[in-house]
Amino acid sequence: MKESNFDIIKSIDSIMEKALKDHTFEVYYQPIYSVKEKKFTTAEALLRLKTEEFGFIPPDIFIPAAERNGAIHRIGRYVLEEVCRFIAEDGFKELGLECIDVNLSTIQCLEKNLAREISKTLSDHNVDPKQINLEITESATSSGQSEMLANIENLSARGFKFSLDDYGTGYSNISRAVSMPLSVIKLDKSIARVEKDTKLYSISRNTVRMIKDMDMQIVVEGIEDEKTLQIFEEMGCDYIQGYYFSKPLPKKEFVDFIRRFQVKERTEE
Repeated sequence: MKESNFDIIKSIDSIMEKALKDHTFEVYYQPIYSVKEKKFTTAEALLRLKTEEFGFIPPDIFIPAAERNGAIHRIGRYVLEEVCRFIAEDGFKELGLECIDVNLSTIQCLEKNLAREISKTLSDHNVDPKQINLEITESATSSGQSEMLANIENLSARGFKFSLDDYGTGYSNISRAVSMPLSVIKLDKSIARVEKDTKLYSISRNTVRMIKDMDMQIVVEGIEDEKTLQIFEEMGCDYIQGYYFSKPLPKKEFVDFIRRFQVKERTEE
């Protein structure tokens, strides 16, 4: 472990507390491309933490720490508030986005009043539940907790859509997943490395076929080049996410990116 990472981990609780107090967490957005519509129709909200002392702190450091010390609940509310503010802005409709994906951690899924709190936040900003797509991880579904299942069913009944994130990372239990109100499966970026791996290509192709047979939509994460994009388009995947199109961007840069794409699209018509 690098010395700087050790210093970060040692101080991470106080770093997060200061970021929450000073509102220095920032929500970035990564566009998601619709193969059918040939445009960006959604985006994933991703939290970033930058400090003067350490620079950017990776999510794989601060998210587990937040889950451990309970700060994840406040962080989750912060992200949802920021996303709702964005959706409520006058210029959001002009971007042509159907919804924004917001991640729920396993710990959040076990929160007793989760459905009520999420619904209240949307109501406060006059945001329709259809404009928020909630992402849960495979590890969350593997927990099998009754509170989590009740929350998901409650939110689904209120009009929220759900995606299963990180599919293929080792927690897979498709029978449990299909028993939940999920409409989208997100294939983990590890599955996208198919161009030079024939075995992984076969696994990916059969995985896509199985999910499509269950009448669910598919997002492929981690697409970085045109060849891999074409492979998953030909497999029948619905949405593409990755650095081939764009890295996660701060809100202003994200808005500029989407607007530039819209101008280019109109010019090419």
